[in-house]
Amino acid sequence: MKLTVKLIKEIVGNKGKIFNITFVKLNGELRTFNARLGVKYDRVSTSKRNYNAEDKNLLVVYSMNDKGYRTVNLNTLKRLKANGVELIAN
Repeated sequence: MKLTVKLIKEIVGNKGKIFNITFVKLNGELRTFNARLGVKYDRVSTSKRNYNAEDKNLLVVYSMNDKGYRTVNLNTLKRLKANGVELIAN
């Protein structure tokens, strides 16, 4: 089963619940942090991404550890734990 942004949002929910995620960064490092979906903020810049993250199977989350937004490539997702459910990818 391919993990998609829609599936992840169904598991986690959009109500700002905290979940744990582990994935492989572009440089090959394994990264784990606590994250949230649905965090809103006032953008200082009016520029937007020139692509749709969901089309590229990317998930934009707020990192509780770094206090900033991070983009997770779901193709490199290793583990996600939310609401008592743990997904482990091969």
